[in-house]
Amino acid sequence: MSKINLKIIKDGKIKLSELFNLQKNLKTLSIGALDKLKKNFIKNGFLVPFCVWTDDSGKNYIVDGHQRKFVLEEMEIEGATIPII
Repeated sequence: MSKINLKIIKDGKIKLSELFNLQKNLKTLSIGALDKLKKNFIKNGFLVPFCVWTDDSGKNYIVDGHQRKFVLEEMEIEGATIPII
């Protein structure tokens, strides 16, 4: 039987600019959904962390959270201060 190696997920903080999309344009986000997520972030904060895979070169790819990253980037452009996540 084959052995599957487990890579432990580590917690920590990373700059939004150091996260790269693994999937390209897989899903779209409507203007209404974008605004709803912005309001949710402002009201409740950032509740669900990104799921990130780090390749052998140390580059961090988002496995889950592409839309959250997009919304945070939009908010940053609009002048919001985005903490290190």
